[in-house]
Amino acid sequence: MTQYNFGGVYSERIKGVKADNIENVIASLKAALTVYTRNDFPYEWARTQNNLGTAYSERIKGVKADNIENAIAFLKSALEVITRENFPYEWARTQNNLCTAYNERILGDKADNIEKAIDCYQDALTVYTYSAFPQQWAMTRNNLGNAYNERILGDKADNIEKAINCYQDALTVFTPTALPIECLTTARSLGNLLFNLECWQEAINAYDKAIQAVELIRSRATDNSRRQEILESAIDVYINNVQACINNKELEKAIEYAERSKARNLVELVYDSQLEPKGDIPQKQQVIDDFKLLRRQIKDEQRFLSRQAKAQDTNKDKNRIEAENQQVKASRQRLEERQQQLDELIRTKIQPYDSSFSLTQKVEPIQFKEIQSLLDENTAIIEWYLTNNKIIVFLITPKPLVIFFGRRGGNINVWQSQPENLDALIKWKDEYLGDYYDKNKEKKKHWEDKLEKRLLKLAEILNIDQLIAQIPKDYYKLIIIPHKFLHIFPLHALEIKNSESSINQCLLELFPRGISYAPSCQLLKLAQNQKLPIFQSLFGIQNPTKDLRFAELEINSIISNFQQHQVLSEQQATKDNLSQNNPQLRQIHYLHFSCHGSFQPNSPLNSFLLLGAAYISPLPPDTDNQRYLKISDDRVIDLSKCLTLGNLFEREIDLNQCRLVVLSACETGLIDFSNTSDEYIGLPSGFLYAGSTSVVSSLWKVNDLSTAFLMIKFSQNLKAAIDKGEEISVAVMLNQAQLWLRDATKENLEQWTSQLSLDSNWRAKIRHQFYSIEAGSKPYQSPYYWAVFTAIGK
Repeated sequence: MTQYNFGGVYSERIKGVKADNIENVIASLKAALTVYTRNDFPYEWARTQNNLGTAYSERIKGVKADNIENAIAFLKSALEVITRENFPYEWARTQNNLCTAYNERILGDKADNIEKAIDCYQDALTVYTYSAFPQQWAMTRNNLGNAYNERILGDKADNIEKAINCYQDALTVFTPTALPIECLTTARSLGNLLFNLECWQEAINAYDKAIQAVELIRSRATDNSRRQEILESAIDVYINNVQACINNKELEKAIEYAERSKARNLVELVYDSQLEPKGDIPQKQQVIDDFKLLRRQIKDEQRFLSRQAKAQDTNKDKNRIEAENQQVKASRQRLEERQQQLDELIRTKIQPYDSSFSLTQKVEPIQFKEIQSLLDENTAIIEWYLTNNKIIVFLITPKPLVIFFGRRGGNINVWQSQPENLDALIKWKDEYLGDYYDKNKEKKKHWEDKLEKRLLKLAEILNIDQLIAQIPKDYYKLIIIPHKFLHIFPLHALEIKNSESSINQCLLELFPRGISYAPSCQLLKLAQNQKLPIFQSLFGIQNPTKDLRFAELEINSIISNFQQHQVLSEQQATKDNLSQNNPQLRQIHYLHFSCHGSFQPNSPLNSFLLLGAAYISPLPPDTDNQRYLKISDDRVIDLSKCLTLGNLFEREIDLNQCRLVVLSACETGLIDFSNTSDEYIGLPSGFLYAGSTSVVSSLWKVNDLSTAFLMIKFSQNLKAAIDKGEEISVAVMLNQAQLWLRDATKENLEQWTSQLSLDSNWRAKIRHQFYSIEAGSKPYQSPYYWAVFTAIGK
């Protein structure tokens, strides 16, 4: 009995290596058979045979074909004792297991194996009836549907019809709300079958059930990484449904489904951070302030407890352990008190006036009419969507297009590439990143020198000329919604061939009211919903590592445009000091970092802005790989002293009044380009979650001086617009500064810098930089200098 129970324990074990757990199950069950003989304990012997069959079906080690043959043999043995007459439920379950083994069988005739599986499933259904065992009936109908879908013998049309009927039967029990995991499996199978039959509407209906199930499964997950994994495992359902909608000429529905998977975790985080009660609440602002304060205090305690749980160290002395235990105990008590206070506030002061309010309100998917509401009269959206075999582009306009690629247009239009376009794009991306991340300095220089030429090729692959030609010339603003790895490329710098002139223009020049980016339309809507004050106050981080020659020039020139400003400079610009200024950060409108930054492709949550005291030399003896990043043989970066993306998602800084964060540092706009979940994971997402409505960030390692010039000009443009009382568009201000930097000659730059408030030391440094530049040349004409920054958000 003990060995049999051990087999059950190992089969359900989560920890450990799965392959080893299964081997332990098999060993324990075989040991049990030395006691559970057929003659002395026939029922227990048969149950053990069944469990061995299941274990061999799932076995990872050994030869798969042999494992399946062993599984079939054990299951057949079990059925010699477990008969329908004596043990009907167990008999049906064993029949089901035998069906699964035949479905997966490698040896023998495939057609014959499928026929045996169908017979087993049909036998099981004589016991597993809808009325007696609805869940088992649905599972068996699903499995029978799979068998008919794969059947070789019989009439093909008849097999397909039977498969569809089986799946549909299963879905009467496997609903998205009751059994979402099973619903996802069955609805995905049905959707795929109907998709291959080109029954588009029926496929859309099936995929919609699967998507509802995915979203319910995600909502029950306890952390963001698990939610991302769930979406990643089901991303094919979204992709196929978008394609089915396009094929069915339901373009509005297609863009809605495309949006449902894009940056979903970030959408939910931002929505949650903006959650406020509605209704005619007495002393409403005070109630909202109390509500936000309690939520912030609860998150602070939860973060503290999470950090303590991760920092378990058995080498600590007894007094320190006792002190930390007391801190944890006090934090848990505070957390419970704050939670009770929040619950009481919601119950007594919010829900009587806003009865539907709760902390777990669902984020409803964005509808097409809401996407259109993002557009004013002369604004267009280009939204990319990459499938497994093509590039899809949605062009959305406030008014229907008269013509789109030679046919009648609408408010939403779609272009689909050939498969070779996607192949070319992936090849282009791999070469671009291969050169960029190559440690060889010559290759790095090669990447920089070839950037302009590479962007010409990218424009060709993306068919940008033809796409832009479809947009009427009176559209002055463009919103770009990239997808997956397209987020890391300067699409605003792509060159457009001019049929009326020999001089080509880049995308920026065609849209004088700016080109802005967003991770998704729903995130853009959340940003636009925030009503924030005009730019009045600035908080700056200046050169924490004291090795950026022009960071001081940049920050000092920028703060001269703002009466209210505070700067943490050089050794003062530490993470501790930044944290201590959190009350001020909650009130500022503009946060500007002039420092080092880095995106970590292998660990995106460790992407960082380098703050003071983060460099460590020599390397600590006991190096924590999660905490320290080695940059040379004798120097490391202590990530706990940096501001990381993980810190931002833990809401270590709160920017709920902030209109703009500028990340004037290297690689601050790069995102996780390897994940397949459609999630947007990079420093900009962290600052959007922290509360800012706009983020300016970089797509590669930047040049110190050209970046300083660009940022100073950008802030001058902001100041001029504020002084004139004009509507502030971060994208317009940045785009104008970029074109200015690109076109500025040596003489233009000398004249411009002469007007800055600089001391003689700075003027000498700048003259030295210009000394070797040829007269009349444009030193920053390459997109490497001017195209590196993008404006994301509102």
